Amino acid sequence: MKTQQPCPDKYVKIINDLRAELGKDVSSIKFTNTLGSRVQKAFGSAHEVMMAPSAPTLKTNFNGTICRQAADDGNHYVVYPSPRQVNLL
Repeated sequence: MKTQQPCPDKYVKIINDLRAELGKDVSSIKFTNTLGSRVQKAFGSAHEVMMAPSAPTLKTNFNGTICRQAADDGNHYVVYPSPRQVNLL
């Protein structure tokens, strides 16, 4: 069952600290790549990271907690652990 919750404080801190470090003019690709690396380092596992100017609609088979964060920078972030097994077929 998918649950959507506000991101725990540790995720929020990583997002806010990175935004303060990189500024608002950095490309979304650089920001999400860097965010993914920081989250992976902090939690010890790969995470899916999305960023959009409005709350994204998700369609995923992920079974777990999906964190959504509306940030002060006007973007919406979605972060959740990558599935352990991925079936690309």
